[in-house]
Amino acid sequence: MDFLNVGPWELVLVLIIAILVAGPKRMVEIARTLGQYSRQLRDLSREFTTALQAEIQATEEEASKTGLDLREVQRDLENVFAGSPGQGSTETGAEEEIASRAERDGREDAQTEAEDAEVEKA
Repeated sequence: MDFLNVGPWELVLVLIIAILVAGPKRMVEIARTLGQYSRQLRDLSREFTTALQAEIQATEEEASKTGLDLREVQRDLENVFAGSPGQGSTETGAEEEIASRAERDGREDAQTEAEDAEVEKA
């Protein structure tokens, strides 16, 4: 059972030397201080892990939402280019669909998206 390449007999030797150097009364204070630092380190580690997991989850949710938005755009473009009688089958229909979708999502650049759709059609 080696911990950081320190076996049990080496650990006992280090503890004996520490008791001789610091004294038994001081060793209690040192052990208490080391325990406090150890607890703080565990708390910081747990806090960091929790924050990291929250960020990963938020990023995954955003990525899945973006993926859904991209699939909707792809479907709309396929409808426009195929000329199917669905949504966005005419130029004004496509512009209206983009504007309504942008308005629904709370985007302020609906005009830019409509212009981009016109450029793609041209």
